[in-house]
Amino acid sequence: MYHAAPNDHSFRPAHDLTHSLHNHHVANPQELLNADRHRVVLLTLEPGDSLPEQLHLSASKTLVVMEGCAAIMRDNAASLLHEGASATLPPCTRHRIVNTGKIPLRMLDIRSGACVEDDDRAA
Repeated sequence: MYHAAPNDHSFRPAHDLTHSLHNHHVANPQELLNADRHRVVLLTLEPGDSLPEQLHLSASKTLVVMEGCAAIMRDNAASLLHEGASATLPPCTRHRIVNTGKIPLRMLDIRSGACVEDDDRAA
């Protein structure tokens, strides 16, 4: 489920954002919590940067935008999230995060499940 800012037409086809997918970086990941079945990481992405596509088989993920603007792409749609907005992705959801704003994107990556590592496909 996506929680976008009010009055924001946030769902767009993913191909509308392909021009933003040129830099793949995980800038300054800061792990805040790594416990059994829970993980919280603060991510910072510079404008125009993106994370590679991810898939978590055994963990759900909630993304909370602390500063900036993010496009969360999953399936064939994208949701734009602004400061204070969040998106929850169930297990087995392919997704990509792009900083579509003009300032650094700071967001919390909160995972919960049997395996909360970056790539749990081997779990």
